[in-house]
Amino acid sequence: MLRTQLIAFLTAALLLSASAALAKPQIAFQKYRDKTEGAFDMLIPQGWKVEGGIYRETNPNAGAANMIVAKFNFRTFRPDDMAEIRFYPETWFYTQGPGTIYQFPDGHNYNGMIVKARFSASDFLEKLLVPFYRNSIGPVRVTDRKPLPGITKIYQQEAIYIPGMMAMEHEAALITVIYKLKGKEIRERFFTVVRYIKMADPQDVIWSNMLTISARAPEGEYDALDPVFTTCIRSTQPDPQWVLKEIQGQAKRGQIVVDTMRECNRIQEEMNANRRKTNDYIIREFGKVLRGEEEYSLPGSDEKVTLPNDYKNVWADGQGRYILTDDANFEPGRTLNGNWQQMQVAPQEK
Repeated sequence: MLRTQLIAFLTAALLLSASAALAKPQIAFQKYRDKTEGAFDMLIPQGWKVEGGIYRETNPNAGAANMIVAKFNFRTFRPDDMAEIRFYPETWFYTQGPGTIYQFPDGHNYNGMIVKARFSASDFLEKLLVPFYRNSIGPVRVTDRKPLPGITKIYQQEAIYIPGMMAMEHEAALITVIYKLKGKEIRERFFTVVRYIKMADPQDVIWSNMLTISARAPEGEYDALDPVFTTCIRSTQPDPQWVLKEIQGQAKRGQIVVDTMRECNRIQEEMNANRRKTNDYIIREFGKVLRGEEEYSLPGSDEKVTLPNDYKNVWADGQGRYILTDDANFEPGRTLNGNWQQMQVAPQEK
């Protein structure tokens, strides 16, 4: 699952970003550590704000489906709130088959799941997520819809199937919308992976948006913010120890000890495996996604950071701050506090 989540993050970065080649502005990033539970690290633009992180549902009325797994609800945004990257929490839905004894009305809360007809990934974004999160903005116009069969296939390779009891399916999609905010036209792209769990009656389906990300900016600035969107999303990394503790906690909350411990062992082995093998796999499957990024390090340091490689000069101060620039004469130490050093492309692991 860590592998598929990483691939999805990388693909989302590519899909949410622009494709036009423009003059690149100098960019400064700051390493951010999740302040709620230390669950993840990411690079955010210098001066941008953050909201949210990990939260847990503690109200028993919310139902078991929402209480077992930690929720990820986070955004980083420019101070004027016109540009942002957002990660949305997972929401659970229940689709009733015609043979279900008790038929609940649409929108009913069934053990924490919203009773709703099954939606495609694209329809989930267009008809549920966007209206819910952008309902106060005004008219929202969808300008593009894209199914993502490549991402769907990767997730489906790790789907669970128990004959006669349960089958799992996935679907990924991307939509682009336009709306007005503070008098300016905004472009926003939404990416999601939806998971469908079919029960004994295949028309009885439990489903959720297991990963949903969006990026927005004024229409005239979206393309120029491409390096910001791609760097923020690509740099998002879950903390391995937090992942293990979370899975163990899910086992305790959900009483699925055997399967969860097997998953813990698999993830631990994956963490200890050669990192380059994972990267090679991703490169083979999604070469286009990784095109345009590189691992950098400071001289004499083993610590690495992944950044866009289309800048001629990358600087770091060893305190989680990075500057990307094409200006050969720019030296941050002359104008900024800190011990700035120029980074180099990290040696390839054998």
